[in-house]
Amino acid sequence: MSCPKRALRLTKSFFMNIKTSQQIKNSKTIIQHWLCAVRGAADIKSVEGELKSSYAPNLLSVVFTRRCVFQCRHCFYPPDAFEGNINTIQSCLKKILKRPKIKIDALLHAGRIFLPAHLKALQFAKGKGLKIGMIDNGNYVANIDKIKEAEVRFDWMDISVDGTKKIHNLQRANPAAYTIAYNGIKRSSEVAEQVNVLLTASKINYKNIPSAIEAMRDDKNLKINRFIIGLVNAPDARPAGDIKKLEINAAEFGILLNKLKRLDVPVSLSFYRATDFLKFLDSERISEYSIEFDNIQIIYRHKKFPIVVGYTPESLAVAEELIIDSNGEYVLPYSGQFKIADMPKKYKSGSDLSRVPIEKAYKKAIDRYFQVLGYKKLKNEIKLLRGREF
Repeated sequence: MSCPKRALRLTKSFFMNIKTSQQIKNSKTIIQHWLCAVRGAADIKSVEGELKSSYAPNLLSVVFTRRCVFQCRHCFYPPDAFEGNINTIQSCLKKILKRPKIKIDALLHAGRIFLPAHLKALQFAKGKGLKIGMIDNGNYVANIDKIKEAEVRFDWMDISVDGTKKIHNLQRANPAAYTIAYNGIKRSSEVAEQVNVLLTASKINYKNIPSAIEAMRDDKNLKINRFIIGLVNAPDARPAGDIKKLEINAAEFGILLNKLKRLDVPVSLSFYRATDFLKFLDSERISEYSIEFDNIQIIYRHKKFPIVVGYTPESLAVAEELIIDSNGEYVLPYSGQFKIADMPKKYKSGSDLSRVPIEKAYKKAIDRYFQVLGYKKLKNEIKLLRGREF
């Protein structure tokens, strides 16, 4: 993945009109159950119960290969040469998509790079009526002719750009990174219906992001649907001190947001950690925003500026997407912080999709996620957010 997994979620809810999860029976959204738990009006175990009984993801996120041509300074993923098993992935897709009880609307090519071998799986998904999207750093252009030959057209594409040329190359640790990303945006209309630009805010680039957005907005060679900003999040289960040092604080976030308002450009900001959501709450007057509830997300729309803020609590991450890793395994959220060979068993769903129907595998994944991370995340969200106005 070109950026921490949290930024990619925005394309689902804001731009493709694809809900991050489907409500099966209850008139109350899961985020409203979560709010009750955070505010002390419901038992925390009710959140897991509602996920099991009422919701299922609509998005299938596939990490086709762990190999990447870059090793960006902020990347959530560790360096990994695992190429990916496309036959196993495709077999997994067939098993999932033939199940009627969980309706998948879209498939996201979640990286870490695009290879021609992935086209057959994308063609299969398209043939099943799914929308397809891709997150990329621009390197797909090396294979753009093969994409055209295969007649695969993406419904959306997200290209990662982390600043103007000098800053982007610095954060991406590659002197050619900006040129590659620029060409990826410029040529995206040849193979995609629309393109969004993903920016990951760090101590390196938070002051530069508005200048980068302004430059891309004014470039007549580029047609960009929306700019999407996430924050650097260091992995929490493996050593990642260098990434941790790149995380911005509340004051730095405030500087970034104030600069974005002056641009008057459609921008979306994404939060998943409660600590990052607090940076927003500490910087803004909530009265300046209208509030909406998606199934697992709170959405804030500024009443004056074209700024949209989405908060999806980490405790609900398991309901957002079905994640298939490059070895064809159904894995839990945040498993990407480990190499394939080093991934702890507890970060896997615990189900073999060649034998277990996806609806049963999903419920088992909820059990495992809450045992490993969900309750820990939820208790932290309660600790930080109870008593706050949001």
